[in-house]
Amino acid sequence: MILLKAFLLLIAVQASTTSLSTPQSYENFSVFRVYIKNHSDQQVVDQLLEQHVIYNLWHRSITEVHIMVSPRARDNFLAVMRKENIVVEVMIENVQALIDKQSGKILSIAGTDLKNADITRTLF
Repeated sequence: MILLKAFLLLIAVQASTTSLSTPQSYENFSVFRVYIKNHSDQQVVDQLLEQHVIYNLWHRSITEVHIMVSPRARDNFLAVMRKENIVVEVMIENVQALIDKQSGKILSIAGTDLKNADITRTLF
């Protein structure tokens, strides 16, 4: 029984530690709308999406795909789209700026200023 309690405590501490990790910044990440005209366009997009660290799928339909692109891959992404004659459109220029803006709206609606708030977490 003591071993079980120790194991559960270890899991709780590990889960708490994981949830307190530093959030990732999406500074200068962009989201593009990619217009899919044919199967070849879809294959090009699918090959890019295999690189999970620099490309992230946000939405997929038959005629368009929304992809978040890391800043270090942006130039290459646009070069590939030009080379393949695939039409793209910027939907979000800077994902982090949008997150910050939305976070500010939520905080102002709640009447809370988290920059000055004292946030305390209690582990049971």
